[in-house]
Amino acid sequence: MPHQIRGFLSRFKNLLIAGQAYDRCTACSDAILEAYEKQGFAFLAKVFEDAKHLEDVTGLTKLKEESENLDMEWDEDEDEDMDDM
Repeated sequence: MPHQIRGFLSRFKNLLIAGQAYDRCTACSDAILEAYEKQGFAFLAKVFEDAKHLEDVTGLTKLKEESENLDMEWDEDEDEDMDDM
């Protein structure tokens, strides 16, 4: 399934761009498909009521929290060296 369709008017051509499936995709990941198969319209109702529900089901919420909680120290000297370039 293409993830993007790009068109070129100068050549009257479309280019279908496909990539690796993302396991946390809010449209087609296994977690979403399984939840829809098991819950049907009840799943859709939850999604309509809460915009974050898809992110919760796929694990994106947890991934965001983990990335925000990363304790990273940046070397300020390295940043200054890059500015000199």
